[in-house]
Amino acid sequence: MPLYEYECTACGTIFQEISRFDAEPSPCPLCNSEAMRVFSIPHLRTDSTFLAGMSTNGSQFEARPEQGDYYKKVAEAHGQDTKGKVYLSGLAEFPGDPEAWVSGRGDVQRVAEARGYNVQGAVNVKSPREGPAPDPKAVDIADDLVARRMQQKITENPELAQRPAEELRAQVKQSMKPVWAKE
Repeated sequence: MPLYEYECTACGTIFQEISRFDAEPSPCPLCNSEAMRVFSIPHLRTDSTFLAGMSTNGSQFEARPEQGDYYKKVAEAHGQDTKGKVYLSGLAEFPGDPEAWVSGRGDVQRVAEARGYNVQGAVNVKSPREGPAPDPKAVDIADDLVARRMQQKITENPELAQRPAEELRAQVKQSMKPVWAKE
């Protein structure tokens, strides 16, 4: 049976499903709403097609060899062989995470399931966590980092010490958020 791509009519989630041509699409895996088939060129779901175009053995770090060497060293220290594998930073819990070195879709699925990640695309794993997906803009900055930055700001501009602490804290927190998380 062929692999079809569907798009949720409510939340826009795109997911894939193996089904007969005349089969009704399954509801969206995230919000359970109606989905519509997106017609595209059929494709295979194999590890070779998954890895097509990706540089293996760490050669993806040719532009940043010191980063690749570090990630490889971390992997080897944890007993992970990187030969024939690709580093997927989206799976990593920390820079150089040995579990982020994968050789195919099965590795991605194993790591995503073990870590409770929600993955959609060439590999589909539904997170076991209940409730809606976390808001990507809801990034919290650690209090000690905020306090350190507040102290730096006050040192640079002593007049800031006259402002209410909560107001300054909120401003500093907002300035520390990544660009994609700013409102």
